[in-house]
Amino acid sequence: MKEALSQIQKVREHYLRNGMLHHAYLIEGGTKDTCVSIIDFLAQDLGMARAGNPDLWSASFESFGIDDARDLSERASRAPFGERKVFIIQMQFITVQAQNALLKVLEEPTDNTHFFILMPNADILLPTVLSRLMRIREESTFRPAVDQRIHLFLAQDTSKRMAFLKNAPEIKDKGAAVVFINALERALYTKSVQAASLVECAQGFEEIALCRGYIYDSSASVKMLLEHLALLLPQVKELKE
Repeated sequence: MKEALSQIQKVREHYLRNGMLHHAYLIEGGTKDTCVSIIDFLAQDLGMARAGNPDLWSASFESFGIDDARDLSERASRAPFGERKVFIIQMQFITVQAQNALLKVLEEPTDNTHFFILMPNADILLPTVLSRLMRIREESTFRPAVDQRIHLFLAQDTSKRMAFLKNAPEIKDKGAAVVFINALERALYTKSVQAASLVECAQGFEEIALCRGYIYDSSASVKMLLEHLALLLPQVKELKE
């Protein structure tokens, strides 16, 4: 709950400093406690009713898809009954199609309509979407904990990589898998620069880009894509931070 309060305090400070809400906030690492903190902030500082309020809509999604995006867009197009309308959306993953559908809503927001989007990590967002959000994050969400094991993963042989994936339940969902894949790419790039071996690692970058593209498909298997990388990425030893 402490982290949730800290994140919403940043939103509150921005509101008090500027006298207005940003049209869309991205809160990384947001939880149910964060949702409660947002509603408390809206009630205490903006006078919005907590319950029975048609201008306050909250929902949670494991995977936010194109139909969810269209429904949200339709809801957001309606004028608020009161002074403002607020949407609180918690999601673990969002498809590329859904992100593209939300772009218009974020580019041309309805007057007095605001979004609080909560997700584990912004790595899963397209740059065009991310650029239209005010990002609120704790330092702990900036560098995923899984990064600490990336160098070890790259240094291991295929069998140990497979064992790592089998015993890493935290990267079984798509959102966490995207974070993991991006961390692999950063680590591999660091190695290639240190060892002046961009050519050696070129195929690895291609495989990472391929898997990252496929993972957004609704039918994609996280397990198969990560195992594909475990098999084909070059083995990198003694990689420095």
